[in-house]
Amino acid sequence: MKIAIDYLDGSLTSEDLDEIKTILESEEIELLIHCQEPQNIDGIDDMFPNILLFMNQDILQAFILGLATNGLYDVIKKTILSVHTKLSSKKINRIQNRKIEQVTPKVNLRIGKANMILPMNLPKDRFEYCIDKFFESVKEENMEYFTTENIATFDAESRLIKYFSQHEYIRTYAENKISSKKG
Repeated sequence: MKIAIDYLDGSLTSEDLDEIKTILESEEIELLIHCQEPQNIDGIDDMFPNILLFMNQDILQAFILGLATNGLYDVIKKTILSVHTKLSSKKINRIQNRKIEQVTPKVNLRIGKANMILPMNLPKDRFEYCIDKFFESVKEENMEYFTTENIATFDAESRLIKYFSQHEYIRTYAENKISSKKG
């Protein structure tokens, strides 16, 4: 089994990556690492994360078929929580509307073709709840969510995972931006 991490240069240190690798090795999961240089992207932030965690098809199948052991789940969860801990207090530069802002890095978790936008602004206990809900949804949801391009988000109000096609997500994002400008 493999997990890959594609991260923005400077967002994670070599010590951070070594710690993540050590966590994963306890369940014989290989960590693949790719460092990306900062770049200008004209698009919706959530669609272009600064850090992307990929889980291969073997991990998806283990969860869907109920073959994932508690140890496997615990290691994956510990890895994601470790990334949250390391990045929730870090800031990166984002240029928007001709201004430079310090923002928390955007992190997405990709399992199959589902792309979970991780809510890095949540405190650790609520973030942990979000991760639990996401993996519960992996077990419960239709396999279609993981074989077609989808975006999963955590609705903090309802405390549910919601799945959107890319088209639905972009439409909802635009509607929210318009309503927030009016309100």
